[in-house]
Amino acid sequence: GGTRGQFNFSGGELLRRRRCSTIRLSALATALLDLSANHHHERRPNMQKINLEKSREQAIREISPVALELHIEIRTELQTPPGSVMFNPSHIEQVLVNLLENACKFTPKYGLIEVLGYPVSWDRSEARSKDPAAMMAVALDRSNAYRVDIRDSGPGIIPAHFDQIFEEYTSY
Repeated sequence: GGTRGQFNFSGGELLRRRRCSTIRLSALATALLDLSANHHHERRPNMQKINLEKSREQAIREISPVALELHIEIRTELQTPPGSVMFNPSHIEQVLVNLLENACKFTPKYGLIEVLGYPVSWDRSEARSKDPAAMMAVALDRSNAYRVDIRDSGPGIIPAHFDQIFEEYTSY
């Protein structure tokens, strides 16, 4: 489904959204403090069976004010995973918010952002390869992972910068 137009939020809905944002930002601040203080204690991931649809909804709620201001339409299509999807819910929401905020920055007014999710087959022996296509290939009959792509109608990245886009403090 897509979102475009005006939202009329009740006071209760606005408070609920604000509370979710505050919890997410508090967890992010704690993680940053741990990193800055060089706390190198080993943490076990908080992996849970999650409802990816709920995480997607929360991430879109977080960035909807920016998207609405720029009249950006957000379309989503999440295929049902063949089994349980295990994630740390707050981490996946943070990743989705970061990617959607970035997409909003580079999408022109009245543009489009698409969020697509689908099962894939991930060959761990190919995971060391730098080629993402080698790491993940759509194969519903033997899927063992789930992939989420976020595309926008922005200008894209110049091919000459492809090798540097995952380096720290790089922006193209």
